[in-house]
Amino acid sequence: MTEKKKEEKKIKRAGILTLLSHHFNEKKVYGVTVNKESMYMMITELGFEIYFANKKVVNHEEVLDKVELRHSFTWSDFESAEVDKFALATLYKFNTGFTLKVDASGDLTKKLKENNVSVTILKRKWFNKILGFRSKKKWKMVTAIIGYLLIIAFIGNLFNGGNNKEVSQPMKEESKQIKNDTAAVPVVKEEPQKKLSLQEKIKQDINKKLGSKTNNKTKRIAKLEANDHMGTEKQGDKIVLITLAGDENLTAKLTIKGMLMDSNKVFQSIFKNNEVEEVTIFWQYPMTDAYGKSKDENVIKISLTKETFKKIEWENFYYNNYKTIADQFWMHPALSNELNK
Repeated sequence: MTEKKKEEKKIKRAGILTLLSHHFNEKKVYGVTVNKESMYMMITELGFEIYFANKKVVNHEEVLDKVELRHSFTWSDFESAEVDKFALATLYKFNTGFTLKVDASGDLTKKLKENNVSVTILKRKWFNKILGFRSKKKWKMVTAIIGYLLIIAFIGNLFNGGNNKEVSQPMKEESKQIKNDTAAVPVVKEEPQKKLSLQEKIKQDINKKLGSKTNNKTKRIAKLEANDHMGTEKQGDKIVLITLAGDENLTAKLTIKGMLMDSNKVFQSIFKNNEVEEVTIFWQYPMTDAYGKSKDENVIKISLTKETFKKIEWENFYYNNYKTIADQFWMHPALSNELNK
């Protein structure tokens, strides 16, 4: 055994859900998926919070390395939710556009109902909850049937040796039954989708990624423009100007961090449109003057050209580096002071 393997054997392993539960004073933590990224959810009396977390090894023991709050919702943020139950997970589609997949558990559904959120549970045949049958596409279901039958045949051979004749008939009957069930699934004709304008595509994507409203029920997109870019030679290039309302968090510092982190998603979403050459994000937030009057003001401005966007390794990018790499960056002095505390 190598030294490296010996050292690894000494490490005291701990599941990340257990570590997070200890971190949050023994509260239950759930594994979730948001935008194809694995995260963790904690349900509170007021709503639910979603965190990013990872582990590291300290003195031969696994401990939490980083815990970051990514999303915070109150029950009043939602009017309704569509719930799609699968064998190993439950998918929630909220009326705001926010989508969440939760590892098998009915706790969130129960809490939504208790807090007057209208819940619609989609009805599926038992086999449509199984991997391969969920999309109701025939080619996927046939592929799954073949795969499952091969697995059954393999297991049968392990237990029964060479008695293939005895197990083949029940397998054929089961195959016929499943095929009959799948044949009963109605084929839905997909109508051709209307071609969306650039602004419509951007609005749809941003609302899907960030929610159409903030956690204060403010409209997410305050203003959106997609204008011809006069600074490039290529015809049809666009410059996008988008003004967004930020989510309120537990502290001013977390609120600012949330806006900067969400900027990552916004830039990646908008620049996937090939005609976009430059994007400027304005973040708005209520500011109170000396007389106690509060109004929404621009508090952060970040501009990136396509050239700068392509230089960034987004998986490893730290949101606090916008002030260094952005083509233009400005932050309200009051926010800068909070961030530097």
